[in-house]
Amino acid sequence: MVTKIGVGSSSVADSYKAGKEAAEKAAKVLKGEKGDFALIFTVAKYKQEEALRGINEVLGDIPKGGCCGTGVLTQEEGMKSDSVAVLVGKSDELSVTFGIGEGVSKNPAAAGEALARSLSSAKMDLNSVLIALPDGITGNCVSVVKGIFNILGSRIRYSGGGAGDNLRFVETFQFIDHQVLKDAVVGALFSSKKKIGVGIRHGWRAIGRPVIVTKSTVNVVNQLEGRPAFEVYQGICPGVTRENFAEFSMTHPLGIPLLGEEYLIRDPLKVLDDGSIFCVAEVPEKSVVRVMEGSKDSIIEATRKAAEEAIAGLGGAEPAAVLVFDCVSLTLILKEDLPKQIKGAIQSVIGEKTPMIGFYTFGEVGAIAGGPPLFHNKTVGIVAIGR
Repeated sequence: MVTKIGVGSSSVADSYKAGKEAAEKAAKVLKGEKGDFALIFTVAKYKQEEALRGINEVLGDIPKGGCCGTGVLTQEEGMKSDSVAVLVGKSDELSVTFGIGEGVSKNPAAAGEALARSLSSAKMDLNSVLIALPDGITGNCVSVVKGIFNILGSRIRYSGGGAGDNLRFVETFQFIDHQVLKDAVVGALFSSKKKIGVGIRHGWRAIGRPVIVTKSTVNVVNQLEGRPAFEVYQGICPGVTRENFAEFSMTHPLGIPLLGEEYLIRDPLKVLDDGSIFCVAEVPEKSVVRVMEGSKDSIIEATRKAAEEAIAGLGGAEPAAVLVFDCVSLTLILKEDLPKQIKGAIQSVIGEKTPMIGFYTFGEVGAIAGGPPLFHNKTVGIVAIGR
């Protein structure tokens, strides 16, 4: 059987109708056959239970999972901040198994381990890719990813991103089958007889000198080299002030060196009263960091390279579908140039007709330069499924 994958989206205001319409559009490719699996991305403005009810009415009781984000992405609509997107597939060469771990806020590592164990009966090999979708607000996603890797290790590959909520930073939602959950991590394990390609890039380069984190508390960098973190950051970037920090740091994040010349990006959000810097994700004490610099052009070029890396992983096969996990902070930088990232970078590589689904994330999952999966900021992850 040829792998059939369809993607549909809807921006109608009514939640039930939006879910139903998106599922109907996606299911057209099946020509009346029942699908084998579905992947769902929504935004927080919808009543999630109603949207899922509409999707289930069309697709029935097939396995399904997903989450809400700050926006969704499809091949026909591009980026939409007010939409429901559905991918449905049918294949005897591709299987998708969904799992879940709950209680991210209480014990993120245990939630990641619970997700991994819920997938223990599924087929796994180096051609399998786990799409991890943790709550990006309530808990430490770095620990969630570590928990998953503690159980599943390096026998599979990883991608995905943190669920979000239209930048309100209040709550997120995760889906599995007929359930809508909060404070959870959902996983979609893709396994195929054909190759699956994975790409991840960020487009930032280091400036200034490396400095040591001498004190940090999870995602708050208290001190660099024994001094208030902002004081050292300002010494590297003399033009930054407390007043313009939020805008300036958007294009000057922190980078933790990895293998070779790669970096794990951390997104600084604000300066606290004591001069500490509050970041989106964990910055370990005693780690080395550098201030990074980037631009619209470097983000678009990094996106193109991530797409090329994913397609190259197919070994010459055509993509049946592409999944995209794009950091929401990049949309705030690109603004009116966002179509250049989608059409000019992604679709110029994968083709404009290739089914594509994704969402705008609160952090991204993947491995840069080999090694275990990490939780990134200001990064783009792309998965290509071979036909």
